[in-house]
Amino acid sequence: MDRMRMLPSSLPRERLLKYGEKSLSNAELLAIVLRTGGRGKNVLELGSEVLRNFDDSLVKLSRASLNELSELKGMGRVKAITLKAVFEIARRYYDELLGKNVRKIGNIEDVLSLCRDMIYMEREVLRIISLASNLVVLSVDDLTVGTPNATLADPKDILRMVIKNGAEGFVMVHNHPSGEAYPSRLDVEISKRLKRACKTLEIDFLDHVIISKNGHYSFKRDGRNLRW
Repeated sequence: MDRMRMLPSSLPRERLLKYGEKSLSNAELLAIVLRTGGRGKNVLELGSEVLRNFDDSLVKLSRASLNELSELKGMGRVKAITLKAVFEIARRYYDELLGKNVRKIGNIEDVLSLCRDMIYMEREVLRIISLASNLVVLSVDDLTVGTPNATLADPKDILRMVIKNGAEGFVMVHNHPSGEAYPSRLDVEISKRLKRACKTLEIDFLDHVIISKNGHYSFKRDGRNLRW
C-alpha cells in the first residue's frame, strides 16, 4: 500500500505535495497559511476552530476585521495579518480576472459578472459601471456603502462620477443583503430622479440592477410596470 495514502490530515503540506491543492479541505488549506498552531492546538485544529467561529464559511471569514481575527484563541496579530493579506490577494485576483474577461456590456449577464462579489455583502453597496458610447467598460466604482437595509445614493454624486470618468452612459447596480431583489419605494424614486437628470444632461442611464443571493432585478427588463 502507498504509504503516502496513509497521510493523516494533520500533515496538510505533505498531502498537498502528493495529491494537489484541490484535494485539501478548507481547514487544511487554512492550516498551511497559518503555519503553526497555538495554545495547545496543532495548526489543523486551529484552522478548524477558526472556521467554526465563522460558520465554516470562507466568505464570512474574509469579512472579519483584523481585531476580530487577532482576538481568536491561538491566532494573534501576525496570523491575523497573514490571513487578511491572503484574502486581499484573492480579491485582487478576482478583480483582475473580471477586468480581463468583461470589457463590454452586451447583456445583463455581463453586468452580473462585474458584480457577483456584491451578492454576499452584509451592507448595501452602490456600484456604477461607466460606459463609452460603444458600451465598452471605462470604469467600475463603488460609490457608497450603506446600512444592511439601505444605501445612501445621491443622484448628483452618481452623475459627478459618470462625468468624471468621461462616460456616455452607465449602469447602476446595488445589492439587497436581505435576499429580496425586488426594488423598494426608495429604489424606484431614486431611479426616476436619476433618469430625469440624465435626460437633461444627455447621458444614457442604461439600467438599474438590484442583485441578491436569491436572484436579481433589472429595471430595464422587469420594471415596465414601475414606469421608471
